Amino acid sequence: MVPRKVMVTSSGLPHSKDAKPFWDSPIPVNDEIHAKEFQISSFFLFIKTIFLYGLIRIQIKGSFGMGNVWEYIVVFLLAGVPWVELAAVIPIAIIRGLQPVLVIILGFSGNLLTALLVIYLFEPIKNYLFRKRGVSKESGKREERAKRIWNKYGLPGLAMLGPVLIGIHIAAFIGLSLGAGKNWTLLWVTISLFMWSIALGTAAYYGVEVFKVFL
Repeated sequence: MVPRKVMVTSSGLPHSKDAKPFWDSPIPVNDEIHAKEFQISSFFLFIKTIFLYGLIRIQIKGSFGMGNVWEYIVVFLLAGVPWVELAAVIPIAIIRGLQPVLVIILGFSGNLLTALLVIYLFEPIKNYLFRKRGVSKESGKREERAKRIWNKYGLPGLAMLGPVLIGIHIAAFIGLSLGAGKNWTLLWVTISLFMWSIALGTAAYYGVEVFKVFL
């Protein structure tokens, strides 16, 4: 069976003035894409395995004496999970009593790592989602919100509001599907995650300190 080939631009969009989002775009299918999709699936399976192992170790930390170390590892891993990310992980970890500076650094690094994968593996991820879900003309609430932000504020606004409104992974993915360049997307995603890490970490730390005063 001869693979079907479709000419697309580097952003994954058809080369025309009436370029449409990825869900209306033809999808190239070939062996190279299959291989990339397998690598992506394997990577996330590996991350999930480490995460579950970390949770188990935390539950039995009294036996191993590694509780603190594994808690920080879980912070790093959870920060990279879509729909959890640093917006939830950093405040919870600091309130739990973990060291704020380490939590901020690990939360930022974990979230940026998986955002980086989404940006630079955009095409195979797009193809995987297309084959899994098929062509869908209806967008979800997060996608619709992302497109409204894009239309009003562009890529900078989408990236800056992403971590607290729709998730940075969806923000980056929608931005790329609407024609944003990968390097610009990475720049704004990095700036956004850095600023939100500092802001959330500082707010959580001083919130805990103020709460202690009134105890």
